[in-house]
Amino acid sequence: MRVKVLLTVLAIVCCITVYGGCGGESGSDSDEYDPCDIDENVYAPTKVKWWIDDEGGLHWKNAAESSEFQSGNDYAITVVWYCADYEGKENKYVDLSFWDWEGDGQGWILEDEYVSEGICEEQCL
Repeated sequence: MRVKVLLTVLAIVCCITVYGGCGGESGSDSDEYDPCDIDENVYAPTKVKWWIDDEGGLHWKNAAESSEFQSGNDYAITVVWYCADYEGKENKYVDLSFWDWEGDGQGWILEDEYVSEGICEEQCL
C-alpha cells in the first residue's frame, strides 16, 4: 500500500515538474496578457463598428465603454472607442451619441460624434 501511494505522489510531482501541471500544455501562452488585444486592453487599436438592425435595434463591437441616459420618453446611448480607425482616420478617440427618436429602443439615429487624437497603447501602433 505504501509503495502504491509513494508511486502516485511521485507521478504527480513528476507531471507538475515536467509539464507544468497534469492537464496543461508545457509553455502555453494562452494565459499571458496581450496589450494589443482589444478584449484585454481598451487602449489597443481597433475599428469602430456599430449598426442598426432590421428592427431598429442599435449594436456595437469593441467599444471601450458605453453609457445610457433616459428621461421620460427620451433615450440616448453614448459609445466610446479610445483608439480606433474611423472614417478613414487611424488611432482616433471616437465618441458617438445615438438618440432613440421613437422612445421605444427601435428608432435609433446617430445624433452626434466627437473625434480627436486617440488614447492608444503605444507598443501596438
